[in-house]
Amino acid sequence: MNYSRRLARGTATTVGTRSISAFAVALLILGCGSKKAPPEDAPRDAGPPSRDAAVAPVVPVKPPRVEHAVFSLVDNRHAAHRYVDDEVVIDASGVSLARYTRFGVPESRWHLGQTIAGVRAATLDRNAMLELPLDQKLAGKITTLVARVHGKAGHRLAVRINGSKSKHDQVTLADGWQTVTLVTDPGTLRIGENQIGFASSYRAPKGERDRDDGSQKRRGRDSLPDPGSIAVEWLRFGTGGTEDLRGHAAFDARAGSIALAKNAMLLWYVTVPEGAHFVATVDGAGCKLEVGARAGDDTFVSGVLAAGQSRLDLTKLAGRVVGLTLVARDCAKATIGARRSRSTARPRRRYHAPRRRTTSSCG
Repeated sequence: MNYSRRLARGTATTVGTRSISAFAVALLILGCGSKKAPPEDAPRDAGPPSRDAAVAPVVPVKPPRVEHAVFSLVDNRHAAHRYVDDEVVIDASGVSLARYTRFGVPESRWHLGQTIAGVRAATLDRNAMLELPLDQKLAGKITTLVARVHGKAGHRLAVRINGSKSKHDQVTLADGWQTVTLVTDPGTLRIGENQIGFASSYRAPKGERDRDDGSQKRRGRDSLPDPGSIAVEWLRFGTGGTEDLRGHAAFDARAGSIALAKNAMLLWYVTVPEGAHFVATVDGAGCKLEVGARAGDDTFVSGVLAAGQSRLDLTKLAGRVVGLTLVARDCAKATIGARRSRSTARPRRRYHAPRRRTTSSCG
């Protein structure tokens, strides 16, 4: 998946460069050639052509597009938003969760990249917040929050959406990893940013309370008793399914490719450079990739990539921040990669920008 770009004046600049190069060669011949007069028997210049002679028209040669990659979707995979069949899928096992936590500003309540019972996850303080962006369609369709969490018997987890309370927004946890479902009331989610608040509490079983030596009080009000911290591996905002959908939109950083299941979508927010093209290959029998880019003023560019079609012109959106979406169609799973380059062994999907041309001078 590449963006490629050429300056709007690229053709004129390239032609002008070639003209300067030709002019430099002429000066080179004049400045560096021999000063001896030509022999007398040298042929003279031909006279002016006859008016009746046919003169071939000069056809300008369009220079080839010179590109280089400036943005890689695979390298920026942690900035991608996942959607599967109109459900929001959040991976909490790595740093990609940070963009939903406002990157820990003003205070870090999520602790990323932890290993809990052999599973990569994020742990949260007693009160923690996520910010979830939604459009009109998703805000009206989502009815449940499903999460894969790790807790301890005695833990309670409550969720507040945009500050509202519900009788179905609290669950009691057991020991170990488990999948929990919380129901959202109609109308609690809205278009734009939604604040998803998590509040956890812990009441140790009676036997453990009898053995409490006061260490919980010394740890402070906002901390949970060790080892009773709650951890989250993934979250899913949808309509009730409990399957882990992260594999429906998976990245292979080593191969530089993306595996996208049918109807799964990835979204990046990017600034489109001048003259940008999106370039990608799509592998898989009958697979198609729908590419769309929408700016804040609803300017929209879209196209379908498939075998034999690997490029989408985005020059119309130059200089704008857009929501760039990829959706797989017409096959169970599509593999999205980049065109092979002779100069790079590892394929990449990037923006392309013009290279500078230089001319040599007479020494």
